[in-house]
Amino acid sequence: MATWRFAVLAALWAVPLCAQPVDFTPEQRAWMTEHPVIRVACANSGPFAFRDDRGQLAGLSIDYARVLSARSGVRFEPQLVDGLEAAFQGVRDGRFDAVMGIGRANGREAFLSFSAPFAYSPDAMVTRTDGPYVFDIRELGGKRVGLARTSTGIAQTLREQVPSAEVVPFETTEAAIIAVSKGDVFAAITDASIAAFTVKRRVLANLHIAGLFNAPADMYIGVRRDWPQLVSILDTLLASLSAAERMQLANRWTVLDYESDRRWQKAFITTAAVLSVVCLVMFLFAFGQRKVKVELALRRRIQADLEATQNELEKTSKEKTELLRMVAHDLRNPLTSLMLNTEHLTLGGRPDEETLTDIKGSIDRMRSLIALLVDRQALEEGRPALTWTRIDPGKETVAAIAIVSEVAKRKGIDVVVKTEPELPEFESDPGAFRQVVDNLVSNAVKYSPPGTSVRVDVLHTTEALRIAVHDQGPGVPPGERVLIFKKYQVGSARPTGGEASTGLGLWIVSRIVEQMKGRVWCEPERGQGSVFVVELPFVDAHHRRVPA
Repeated sequence: MATWRFAVLAALWAVPLCAQPVDFTPEQRAWMTEHPVIRVACANSGPFAFRDDRGQLAGLSIDYARVLSARSGVRFEPQLVDGLEAAFQGVRDGRFDAVMGIGRANGREAFLSFSAPFAYSPDAMVTRTDGPYVFDIRELGGKRVGLARTSTGIAQTLREQVPSAEVVPFETTEAAIIAVSKGDVFAAITDASIAAFTVKRRVLANLHIAGLFNAPADMYIGVRRDWPQLVSILDTLLASLSAAERMQLANRWTVLDYESDRRWQKAFITTAAVLSVVCLVMFLFAFGQRKVKVELALRRRIQADLEATQNELEKTSKEKTELLRMVAHDLRNPLTSLMLNTEHLTLGGRPDEETLTDIKGSIDRMRSLIALLVDRQALEEGRPALTWTRIDPGKETVAAIAIVSEVAKRKGIDVVVKTEPELPEFESDPGAFRQVVDNLVSNAVKYSPPGTSVRVDVLHTTEALRIAVHDQGPGVPPGERVLIFKKYQVGSARPTGGEASTGLGLWIVSRIVEQMKGRVWCEPERGQGSVFVVELPFVDAHHRRVPA
């Protein structure tokens, strides 16, 4: 029953992505001419790669392989294998050229290079519905936890953080989830998309996702290390996909949930009932032309209502997903700061005033972000509403970077704030202002090498407040200085400490700055690095531009 529902719902999303011209370099085109077929290994695991009821390859990774083929002219040939270890061994043996849909776990970079991320799915803890939610992995202490044998990174994290947990290995993720349903293990830890897909496909109604596991969530394409040209080509192809196209590909396999499943059942039952009535009317009044016209009109109205309902559900789902991604991204910094301060106190550190202030600031930041989730207006519009008040921009800047300072300290990076003397007060939303500064400084810290510094200048002209964040990182190439402010787009630079990069941070900054009637841009720093500049106009109580 669940399988045919997946097939019907997947078909509704199967709108072909139009092939767009991709601007390849001459070197890339020459390489693709020499390599017309790329053998891609895909681990047999829904919703990324599996065989449907007709025996055809299906899943998110399979769809991406088809889109990459259509846009490049190179045939990306997906092949289903039993588990990631078989895929990795195939790359080592030369039978495969790439592996689709994997994380950057320890040890894999010894034989693989990685493209830019093409999907996002965090690891989740799956438990029975009659059990408690798990808000912290330490609650798994003393319990049996099922893992796939290839989940070596998660197993290592459990051994380090929850040594009393009993790790039970399984050949596949699906086997671990089924073991939870049977009560053989307390929980299973796996990719959230795989968990949801398995629960629905196997109709395991006694399971739910009890919490998220603290691990990287980006999905990459791993490429044999002697083919760096293919990594460059993949990055070019992935960058050519718009946010709408990425959303279309992802939603086909990851948006479905039980609630939407029930809505479709109700819609199907309602439609069947209405059509039965219509058939009866047609039988009774088969010889009446007027009744036939009424019946046809009724059917058209039902179809229109169903299509309108589906469009509204799709729109709401997309806006909800965008908002959740934005909030999830911005929760990382205060959570990291809170965790580091807690570790400091746990290891015997004194609860000095600075530490307590940092903890309180992190909690306040998380509370404001969580409040954003329950704001109905923000959910409907896909963005938060601003609350304007008078602020001291210098003090607000210092308060915003306090959340990031502990992370920077761990990387040996010095964050310095330079405020112009006699800086005037400023009409703004305090939370939005801090969010802009927080994201820009976090971005600078993420891409700065250890032992360098990040400088934040707070200046003003007669018409605007200017915030300039200087870093000593690798810099941003001219062709990427506009691209990096678009949703889900990342530049060629890589974080220096292995941090995750979803392509949302600078997009969030640009959205907020746009609401505040300002502008943001990136320019090169003299010598090396980059400068990210925000200009916010001075406004009065009615939000009209005024001189300082």
